[in-house]
Amino acid sequence: MATSTPDFYNTISGGSVYAGRTAYGNFSGDIAVVGDSITSLSYQSAGYRWGLPLARSPYRLAHNIGVSGATLDDIWTTHWASRVLAVSPSIVMLRLGTNSLALSYATFMSKYQRFTDSMIANGIKGILHAVPPRQGYGTDIRDKNDGIAALAAANPTVLKFTNDSVDLADSNYAYDSTCFYDGVHPNQKGQYLTGVRMQPDLTNWFAPNDPRITDSNDTYYINSSSDQYVKNPFNSGTGGGLGGGCTGVVPTFWSVSNSGAGTTSVVSIISADAEDTNSTPWMRVTVTGLGGSGHLLNIITTLGHPALAADLFTVKRLDMMCEVRFNIDTTNLDKLCMYALQGSTRVGTEFYMGLKGNGVINKTALLRSSFPRNQDGAAVVAHAANSVGLRFEISTIAAQASTLGTIDFRLASVRGQAT
Repeated sequence: MATSTPDFYNTISGGSVYAGRTAYGNFSGDIAVVGDSITSLSYQSAGYRWGLPLARSPYRLAHNIGVSGATLDDIWTTHWASRVLAVSPSIVMLRLGTNSLALSYATFMSKYQRFTDSMIANGIKGILHAVPPRQGYGTDIRDKNDGIAALAAANPTVLKFTNDSVDLADSNYAYDSTCFYDGVHPNQKGQYLTGVRMQPDLTNWFAPNDPRITDSNDTYYINSSSDQYVKNPFNSGTGGGLGGGCTGVVPTFWSVSNSGAGTTSVVSIISADAEDTNSTPWMRVTVTGLGGSGHLLNIITTLGHPALAADLFTVKRLDMMCEVRFNIDTTNLDKLCMYALQGSTRVGTEFYMGLKGNGVINKTALLRSSFPRNQDGAAVVAHAANSVGLRFEISTIAAQASTLGTIDFRLASVRGQAT
């Protein structure tokens, strides 16, 4: 009798087989996300905001090259060489074609193949994402996605295809209106479903590496040779601050507060699970009630850092990272944001995860954002030493009298990087 084979096993050559697919973990390096408005910073609805954190991506999300309204021709002729190839990404996550759906299959594929040919020629690994469903279209998009998948299948060591939008449509790829803002752009629900769907693919393709901070001396606060600015990434001590309807115990150098009457929370320090290979405790925020729409739960830490000049020579980007664990009802929550701030001035671009419409989320994610300080033409301004803070912000959309659940944080780090 034949011996059954499990869904996953390691091969002698060093690869792994996942239910018939071989995954070599050979995708590594800086990531650029490229596409139209679905990818742009205005919408950031391409699903990577959930997919990358859920896959615990070990690589920097270094560039967003999403152009509102862009067609296949627009990206190729105006942006591909000057904005994509020019920054030399190791990985391009490409979601493109929504504004070119009127093209015939043959013309669409011919124009799309220019990008895959260029990635192969330039040694760039490509993750090709499915074109999402769009109002008024159906099986035509599915056929074009099959063509994109075929391009990846023909070049499996360089290109991968993730069919991550199938949960946003029915069996005929007719769009599900509950997953979209406007028939084109996925809303928070659509973003989450897309991210969950792409996660196992990304996990299989990325080379294994754990980018979390491990050394308690790796902080500029006590070691001026460190490029890491969070003073207390390991949640030690109990000297933090509370405010605005928040009670409990907060790790040293952190503060937790609520803005808006009736929005309340309790903070505690929770030991790592017994089976966790990392023993760092979690800072747990238990959301015990929401007072209304537009309220904020703020989790903030001050940073110890050198002066940041108004240029990109010494510090081009802040590589922000944090492990976050969700066990919370998101019905009346909007989003979780992560960004660096001095006063009202942000140091680079925020990274946020849409929560609304996803019921109870029970996931652990590794948030990471490394966009340059001048992403999308943002002004680069000077910041005095020790003047910037790292901020996590949970926003609300409606009142809720009952306890929502918990969000845990640990191993936050911010690295000032010159490249």
